[in-house]
Order: sequence, then structure tokens, then C-alpha cells
Amino acid sequence: MKIFTVIAVILLIQGCSYYDIEKKDKSEYLEKPGDRISKVVFESGNFIQFNEDGGNYFNLNNCIAGMTIDKNYVVIPINKISKVQTNWGTLSLNEDLYADTAFISQVVLKDGKLYKFRKWTGGGRYYKDSKIIIAGFDTSSRFYQIGIDSISYLDIYKFNSTRACVGDISLIVGAGAAIVLIVAATKRSCPFIYSYDGNRYVFDKEPLGGATASILQRTDLSKLKYLKQSNGKYKLLVTNEVEETQNIDKLKLTYVDHNKGESIFPDIHNNLYLIKNEILPVSVSDENRKDLMPFFKSDDGIFWKSRMPAYVGEIKDKTRNEIFLSFIKPKSSDQCNLIINAGTTLWGSNMIKEMLLLYGSNVDNYYLSINKGGVEYNSMMNFLKKEELYQLKLYAKVNGEWKYKTTINGGGPFKSETRVYPIDISDIEGDTITFKAEPPVGFWTFDYAAVDFCPASHPESFTLDISKAVDDNSKNIESFLTKEDKNYYSMPDTSNYFYTEFDAPLLTEGKERTIFANTTGWYEIHMPKTGMTNITQLLKFVTEPGSIVKYSNNKFIEWINKNNLSYQTK
Repeated sequence: MKIFTVIAVILLIQGCSYYDIEKKDKSEYLEKPGDRISKVVFESGNFIQFNEDGGNYFNLNNCIAGMTIDKNYVVIPINKISKVQTNWGTLSLNEDLYADTAFISQVVLKDGKLYKFRKWTGGGRYYKDSKIIIAGFDTSSRFYQIGIDSISYLDIYKFNSTRACVGDISLIVGAGAAIVLIVAATKRSCPFIYSYDGNRYVFDKEPLGGATASILQRTDLSKLKYLKQSNGKYKLLVTNEVEETQNIDKLKLTYVDHNKGESIFPDIHNNLYLIKNEILPVSVSDENRKDLMPFFKSDDGIFWKSRMPAYVGEIKDKTRNEIFLSFIKPKSSDQCNLIINAGTTLWGSNMIKEMLLLYGSNVDNYYLSINKGGVEYNSMMNFLKKEELYQLKLYAKVNGEWKYKTTINGGGPFKSETRVYPIDISDIEGDTITFKAEPPVGFWTFDYAAVDFCPASHPESFTLDISKAVDDNSKNIESFLTKEDKNYYSMPDTSNYFYTEFDAPLLTEGKERTIFANTTGWYEIHMPKTGMTNITQLLKFVTEPGSIVKYSNNKFIEWINKNNLSYQTK
């Protein structure tokens, strides 16, 4: 019984965030009107931010494509073309064209329509074999046409069924001719909080990740980036968009008014820190000494993510990456505050479902054992710390040896929290601090890292109670949300949501305000509960360190094969 209970905690701690994955090899992955490609991120950490029209997806095959003089990207099948004009003259549709002809200046269609291509973007080009590209203008009006082979992931700007703005939702880019979408409609995730920015509700945070049993209920402070005062009110929309029952015990707002240029971050215990001087690393690298600084230099949504070995050509038995972060250390500093944004990958989140399925019809028994607490619960927590799937140990180099300093919590995967981790550095000599983490392959993301060597400062914070809360049935629900009393407001269906309002205090001139959602609760995942328990695999998880990561890798390969994708094995 203890063996199975140990495994269960992995699933319960992070069960908030897993996603069913589906291949989309045409542009219908933009599921709804208004969805658009907002950003492409490359393996190097560089990225292209498209303008408000977004980038577009094209599958080019036996066609001529390019940017026209009226700034439209067109794709014209060969069977519709009568004549082709290049820099070297007019070509008929013969063998001369079937050699990936480039610098096409214009084409004439069989119906007489004429398309002229822009020379400064390279003109039109004939594509004989299938090629997937993303094309569009960036925010500086520069045109890009990008093959997907060099892209790490895409961001899609999406709207949900209430027309609230979901924001940037990441896509994994698969090898070959497929875009792989993490389908929002089938994901398993925490409650979504949308902030009203004065014009619309924008997806801002997903609190309570992993609180999948009543004993795991907790309170999260989640910074609300988009929330703005509107007619004296702060307004939130809270939704259940997945097959779960969301149990919200309390919802308030916590805010801090502070000087411009100062930042406010929580730690893992919801203590708030005022940070005045964020110092970036002088270097960030992985186990291959690859420069990762582009991912860590700002909290901008451009994140490094741990990748599956089979997907990037690494050896299949590898279970850990290594991340090294170095900072300049002032001579007199004995303490620092590490500020870091760490989260869970989309694949790492998907693995929650895969592990839960191993319990078959007995999964409820494991929930019951966890909710009792005691030895089983403690054993599970110890196992989770050992494997570091969703809580990651951080080490510092002290006298040539790696010494444990703190544990970093994951989150997300859509919206991970930037947190402060106070660290004692009194035992570190010299003018450099080097930290190391060993994230399990396929489970972690990092977006930002900095340190502040100033003494810890805890700002005065204030709490706002709900002034109005109405659910999708127009029912007033304030009484469920005003205090932590286990009198839950529950949302069992994906059609459930509620709106809240808070009275917005006046802001002193010259000050800035940082606002957090102060959310308490837990949720229950809806899932099939059939079949036999896979005892053999569960035993292997416990007895063979790293076997969960290897199992994840195998599941990743199965998924690739199922979706007819290709991948490198060396």
C-alpha cells in the first residue's frame, strides 16, 4: 500500500496541469475567429513578435507563394497558373519551373488575374515539395517567412467561449510537416483567472496548481499583470474550462502601493518582498555549456524548456538536464534573494494523466489514503522531493562542492509565478556565486532569474474583499468566497464561471500598485477509473530512481508515433 501511495502524491501535487495532445497539420489549429500566431520562439531563445494581425501558417506544396505588392502573402496552386514571370524572363509551366524557381516577379492565372510580388521580400517562389512556414510582419513592420524546423514553440493568441482573451497559448513545433497543438478544450488545469483590463477580460493566472485533494488545499498569491481599475472597480472572471470540479473556499485581492521602479514578489509561503535592485546573471548555461541567457534575461514569456531526449536527439536513458547560473557577489553580502520564474512544461503536465491512468479503478483509494495524512502522506512527499518532477533542488558551489540551498516550486504551465527564494550565502567565498539545478528531462521551464543583495524588505500590504460576485446562473455567491471556512463555491462543469468585483482604493500620485489574487481552494479531476492497477510499473517508479522520467520519454515516443511525427534518435 505504501508503494502505491508514494506514487499517488506525484499525481496529486501537480495534477492541475495536464493536457490531451492532438496533431493539427493544417491551419485549423487556429480554432476560433480571432485566434492568431502572436510569437515564434527559436531554439536559441531569440523570438519574433508579430504585429496585431499575427503570423499565418502555410503548407506549401506544388505552388507559388510570396508577398504581393499590396502586402498580402498569397499561395497559388500550380494548376491555376497560366504564366510565370521571373527576373530572367517569362517561363511556361514546364520543367524549367520544377526546380524550386525563385525571384518570381509576377504570375498570371488561367482566369486572367495577375499577382505581382514584392522584390524586397525576395519575390515569389515555386515550392515543389511540401514545406511548412509561418509568415507575417513583426511589430516593426518587418516581414518574416520562417520554416518551422528552427522553431522551438509558437504562441497563439486565443479567446475562450465567453470571448475573454485567453492570451498566449504555447504550441510545440514537431519535426516534419506538423504543428502539434496543446488543445485548450481537452486540457486538465487549475481554475483560470481573467482580469478586466478596461476593455476585456484577459487570461492572467491559474492558481492552486496541484491541489487535487482536500488535504492539499492551499492559498496562492498570484500576481495579476493585466488587472486595471474600471469605474472604481477591479473585476475578475473565474472559469472552469476543464473536466474538473473547482472548489473555491476564498477569493480576495491583496495589493501593495510602492514607488515606481520597485517590484513586489511572493515567496512560497506567500510572504511579500519588495525588490529594488534586480541583478541579472553574468552567465547561464546547460550541461553542454550552451548559452541560455536569452531565456533568463527578462520575465517576458520567452522560456527555456526541458525537452524530451528522443525529440532532440539525446540519449534515451538521460534523465536530467543541468542548469548553471552565475552572479557577481558583493564582498560583504551574506544573504541574497533569488528571484526566479520556474514552471512545468506542457509535456510534464500531460504526464499527470499518464501516471494516474496506471491506477485504473483503484485511483479513489489512493485519494482516500492521502486525505488521511500520516505516514503515507509523508512517504509520498519524500518521494516527490527525490524525483524533483515539480519541486526542484537548487545547489550552490561552496569550496568546490555543490551544497543544497533551497527548493524551487513549479507552476503553470500556461502562467507560472515569479517568486523570491531567500538564500544564505555566508559560506560562499570569492566574488562569484554559481547555482546549479538538475531538472528532470521534459518537466521544467525557466523564464527569468535575478538576485537582489539588499536586506529583505517586506512591504505593507492590504486586502480587498469581494463587493459583488455573480455566477453563470446569475446567483449571488459572495457568501461562499469571503472567508476560509470550507464552505466552497464549487464549479463541477466546464460551462461554470463567475464574475467578481472589488472596490478599488485611490492610488497616491507617483505610486504604483501591484495586485495579487489571493485564492484558497482545491479541485478534483474527472477521469476514467477503470482497469487493473499496473503494479509492475508503479513498483519500478519506487525502486528505480529516474524511472518515471524514462517512462515519460517512452510515452513521448509513443505519442510521436501515434501522431505520425518524426524525431531524431541521435
